[in-house]
Amino acid sequence: MKVLHLINTLRAGGAEVNVVRLAQYADRTRVRPHLAYCGTWPLEAAVIEAEVPTFHLDSVPRRVKSLATPFIIARLTSYLRKHKIDLVHTHLFNAHAWGAVAARLAGVKVLEHVHDHRYTDRAILIKRGLAETRQYDRARYFARLSDRIVVLTNQNRNYVLDRVGIAAAKVSVIPNGLAPRAMLPNREDRAALRHQLGVPGDAIVLLAAGRLADEKNFTVLITALEALSSEIPRLYTLILGEGPELAALQTQIDRAGLGNICRLLGHKTDIQSYYDIADIFVQPSIFELQSLAMLEAMQARLPVVVSEGVGCNDDLIRHGESGFLVHPNQPKLWMQTIWALAHDPGLRTRVGENGKAIVDSQCDIRQVSQRFEALYEEICST
Repeated sequence: MKVLHLINTLRAGGAEVNVVRLAQYADRTRVRPHLAYCGTWPLEAAVIEAEVPTFHLDSVPRRVKSLATPFIIARLTSYLRKHKIDLVHTHLFNAHAWGAVAARLAGVKVLEHVHDHRYTDRAILIKRGLAETRQYDRARYFARLSDRIVVLTNQNRNYVLDRVGIAAAKVSVIPNGLAPRAMLPNREDRAALRHQLGVPGDAIVLLAAGRLADEKNFTVLITALEALSSEIPRLYTLILGEGPELAALQTQIDRAGLGNICRLLGHKTDIQSYYDIADIFVQPSIFELQSLAMLEAMQARLPVVVSEGVGCNDDLIRHGESGFLVHPNQPKLWMQTIWALAHDPGLRTRVGENGKAIVDSQCDIRQVSQRFEALYEEICST
């Protein structure tokens, strides 16, 4: 089968990384992957190395509500016919709007893969503090063009069944996939890596990673750190990522006098190194589906402290056993949970081991790819 993965861009976000991994780990005896997107990005190097054919939809990123949309759909339709593509696998809403229409014009099957909040209860997101948006108002109509829909959480599945009215047989829950890791570093390697990255060897290191935007809710973490800074003298916090809230977060850190223990490090290509030097992973997001950063932290045997009621968190994690679930807007609870973990290395080890066992059994990209390939065959055989 020839499968075209379609996504807006190849920015270094979770959805984009997941698309690249699916292309890299495809079983070439079953699937011949292609990849289409807008613009030029560093992630392209991995795609080229995997010898996956690529197609540029446009030279720059575009939105659905753009004069470029008819031209993108026309170019896509032509590509599908020329290369005899059997199935279009769409990722993110813009790409699905383009891909679903082009696929129907070309007589090709469509798999809709949901990495955004098009099928999340908007009232809940607004109540938690996320700004109201209307960009997904037409999602339910484009869902009618999909032969199958894959979501990341049971919350999304229930929404698609109850609110969009799609039959249960057409909706699957498949997790994000993680590339297999080599052996984790020992104590000596970890100490050397901390020295290399300029992190104190005796520190309790908190790690957070994600786009610096409202939905990641890093302000709650920084508020918790204000109280923790006097309670945990060796506390050291690293926040990885870029985004529109960078300046506001830096201002909050400076005003709280946390500049010596809380650093905004920007985007890092060697993020695995930071998992390997950390003691605790924190993610107070208002919105997530299935965070790759959280999964990678669990794979690195870190205890994770994440928001309850958000995305897959409650499905994947048992509170106090394989991670910790905390209300996203209660800084005091984040403070108390971090304090308990910082003072109990045995708890950190036990919870970290349990979390790793979960992602190793459920999120191996090789198993995830096999599930998608079986789904492709099922869709194309009907």
